[in-house]
Amino acid sequence: MGVYFVLRVNVVDTIMGGGKTSAAINYINSTGDEVRFLYITPFLSEVERVIRSCPSKAFKQPESFGTKIRGIKYLFESRENIVSTHQLFSLFDDEIIDLAYNAGYVLIM
Repeated sequence: MGVYFVLRVNVVDTIMGGGKTSAAINYINSTGDEVRFLYITPFLSEVERVIRSCPSKAFKQPESFGTKIRGIKYLFESRENIVSTHQLFSLFDDEIIDLAYNAGYVLIM
């Protein structure tokens, strides 16, 4: 018997400049402290924008604890809100995916 889980996916598709990031920031800021986020973006400038625009969520970027992978694992284990780039996301292993899923993170990409 396999393990089953349910994921809810919302897709927002519009042109660049159509307000996707602003809508995501508004959503993040409207949630309570119990909701944890993993925000993945292709641009470092967007990493900074999310950090600046969501001060109550205290987003953290992965620091290098030997490697950035160790850094992001530490952030998940600490239940921090995380913002990072697609580059690091592409390196996620099964352990990181399990950490994020089991902690109930909301992924915004």
